[in-house]
Amino acid sequence: MPHLMKGPPTHNRLKERMSLLSPALHSSPSLFRMMAIAVASSLLIACATLRGRAADFAKQGRFADAVALYDQILAESPDDQEAKNLRAAAQRNAITASISVIRKHREAKDAAAAIDELTVLVVRLDSWKYKLDGEFKSSVESEVAEAKKSLDQQFEESLGVGPLNAEDLIAKYVKLLNHSLFAEWKSDKVKKLNDAGLAKCTELGKRAFTTTPYTAYMVEAYCAHWGAHLAFLPPLPHAHAALNITGEITGATPAESEQLKQSIRAAFEKSVWYWANAPHAASGALSGNATLNWVAHPVTLSKDWVEQVPYTAYETYQESYTESEPYSDSEPYTTYVNGVPRTEYRTVTKYRTVTKTRDKQRAVTRYRNVPRVFRYQASQEDYSYGNRVAVRLQLITGGPELTHDLARNEMISGYRHNVSFGAADVYPSTPTFPAREAWAQRHNAAFVAELANKMSTAYFDQYCQLPKYTSEEAARCAYIAHDKAPQAAFSALQELLGPEVAYLGALLSAPAK
Repeated sequence: MPHLMKGPPTHNRLKERMSLLSPALHSSPSLFRMMAIAVASSLLIACATLRGRAADFAKQGRFADAVALYDQILAESPDDQEAKNLRAAAQRNAITASISVIRKHREAKDAAAAIDELTVLVVRLDSWKYKLDGEFKSSVESEVAEAKKSLDQQFEESLGVGPLNAEDLIAKYVKLLNHSLFAEWKSDKVKKLNDAGLAKCTELGKRAFTTTPYTAYMVEAYCAHWGAHLAFLPPLPHAHAALNITGEITGATPAESEQLKQSIRAAFEKSVWYWANAPHAASGALSGNATLNWVAHPVTLSKDWVEQVPYTAYETYQESYTESEPYSDSEPYTTYVNGVPRTEYRTVTKYRTVTKTRDKQRAVTRYRNVPRVFRYQASQEDYSYGNRVAVRLQLITGGPELTHDLARNEMISGYRHNVSFGAADVYPSTPTFPAREAWAQRHNAAFVAELANKMSTAYFDQYCQLPKYTSEEAARCAYIAHDKAPQAAFSALQELLGPEVAYLGALLSAPAK
């Protein structure tokens, strides 16, 4: 790919990568050239690798994957004309293959599979910003027309079940229908199902809701989905506009008791039992006690430590010394026989100095670790915290009270002393303890969280445990428990919503207030 080294885009890319190198490289021209060659080589190798993989994908019929790799090559080198040509060829082959698959599904009477493949194709065309023309345009428009025929039939069947069912069909094919090729079709069908939804809302709204307030809220939720509302909503019998709480926590400050009441009221206002426009208020009674006892008594504490104790030991070592050592040697001497000199040898004793070693002992000081226990006097301070909170709420008019009781006791101990002994890591200590109010606040937060869960459960237990339901009783249960209402309640609501009762959870995901 020599063009990578010639075109300005690649040159700019090379400069961009080299700018990341240390300025020290630029102080050495030869080193900079070597690094530049290395970076350029890496670009060439990467490009060649991508090109080879793209060619393999194309041979395997994975034309869309090949297009993705050519896009990577062109991101590195936008002027690579060969990559542009190969990418265009892969796009044409991908479109041809998709149209072929769509037709096979359609001829096999598998409309759903044909629509799914058409969705893949139009999404792909959008991502490529591909402009259809010629035979491709004609083929795609033909398949779009066939898809619209199939969708028309499905839409009418869904609308026959109900507007929500038809809306679900639109959502199912939203990727396809968001394409400009389907813009007019989608607009027409959305208007049609909205008109149908409003018509059903009008039909449902003709009922008299004076004695069926929960049914009214089911209808209101249905109508609100289509942008309409009932002219009048009767109050819900179970709901309260406020929660009046009496009582105090013995041992707590008035401010603490009031803060706890406010937390309970806040939890109540987030519950199903609250409605700002309700004609009456719920009542509750708070009781309990908060205690803090303190006691101190002397104690003997101990801390393990290790002392290094010296002792004398004896060790053997080798001492060097020298001594004179005899040895025998021969030396020449001259004799004369008849006046003629002759060399002869005689043995003599000589001496040499040698170095030897001998064992000796010496005394040394060593240390051994001796476990010790350091004992010292301290004052143990015990803080005993106690908190019991109970509440009774009259949420169900004429029904049983909701009660919740939570008690917690905890003793926290600490030691006070002025002793210092570093070897045992003992230093003066002053204990710290949480204020009673702070400790109780954590306990009260847990109490309120449990109470909130209990209020939700109380509604379900009161209104969703019937052996059988009227439509009003079913609507009352589904008002908050739509996600876990029993099947008997859903069956009763079919009288109101028909098959569209299956969409009740979506309508009531946020209960009306």
